[in-house]
Amino acid sequence: PENAPEISKELGELSDDYIVGNWADENKSIFQVMKLEKIGLFLILSLIIVVAAFNIISSLIMLVLEKTREIAILKALGVKDSGVRKIFFFQGLVIGSLGTIFGVIVGLTICWLIMTFDVIDIPPGVYPGGNRIPVLIDWIDVTSATIASFTICVLVTLYPATKASRLNPVDPLRYE
Repeated sequence: PENAPEISKELGELSDDYIVGNWADENKSIFQVMKLEKIGLFLILSLIIVVAAFNIISSLIMLVLEKTREIAILKALGVKDSGVRKIFFFQGLVIGSLGTIFGVIVGLTICWLIMTFDVIDIPPGVYPGGNRIPVLIDWIDVTSATIASFTICVLVTLYPATKASRLNPVDPLRYE
């Protein structure tokens, strides 16, 4: 079926007496809409990931504010700024990685449930092959969404980790 445009072109070149068409040309607008929907859904998913990333930023900033005394003690003992930055970067990385992995597992589980069981009842004849919604897991899309989520999580941990590493050790210990 994917070769229909090329085959119809070859058949059209054989004779000028006939008009040759194919299913891809006859339904071109539907496929263009589906491509736009796919791009739109990817953007919506990315925005959801960005909102989750703001939650990671806020929780890490709150953690830095709560742990200023401990950070000051570590810095007074000789831990360098890069060491403090690594601690908070790793913590944000763990939070983001767990959220990404959990999201992928839940999403794939929901797809499997829809493929296996009659979760959503639709009238027969709407989709070929019965009364189930056809589910196609595109691993390129799953991988790109996972990489986008992981990248956003890595980027949002940089600010709180840098803020924690620049903390002056004298200020929190002065008021103790």
